[in-house]
Amino acid sequence: MNFPVYIGIGAFKIHPHIFFEAIAYTVALRLSLRNFRRDTIKPTQRSSIVVAGMVGALIGAKVLVMLQRIDLWWQQRGLF
Repeated sequence: MNFPVYIGIGAFKIHPHIFFEAIAYTVALRLSLRNFRRDTIKPTQRSSIVVAGMVGALIGAKVLVMLQRIDLWWQQRGLF
């Protein structure tokens, strides 16, 4: 068996990270919509919080990779 094992959906083969990340976002959105009525946060504030969290996660992931592989980043700055 070779890793990563790609997931076949019809004629497409999808990387498992993308597949499970899409499932995670779908479940999170569904839970958020379910709890929407009980929460006191306004919808405009909620969307701002979600977008800020996603942007923060993206920036944080890039910073973490750069810190973990600072040697590669220093040699090939265009890689990141």
